[in-house]
Amino acid sequence: MIDHNLLVTSGYLVPGVFHSFLLNYKADYFQKIIVYLSQDFQIFDGTIRENILFDRNVPDDEIMMALEKENLSCLVRDSARGLLWN
Repeated sequence: MIDHNLLVTSGYLVPGVFHSFLLNYKADYFQKIIVYLSQDFQIFDGTIRENILFDRNVPDDEIMMALEKENLSCLVRDSARGLLWN
């Protein structure tokens, strides 16, 4: 896992050793073992409304009632775009 926000505070690089290690492997090997996790991630694709409904036709007031029951209505109310927030 590579975390781009970690600061290096100690250690050293040995130029020749790592370079020869890299030359012995193809790019697809590293693509299988290295993962990048961004700290700016998106859980859903689309708007809040689209992710709640999954193509069903439900009025906004019913969606808001369901969000109230789950204590999630503040996310929509505090957003300038409401249910259209993405």
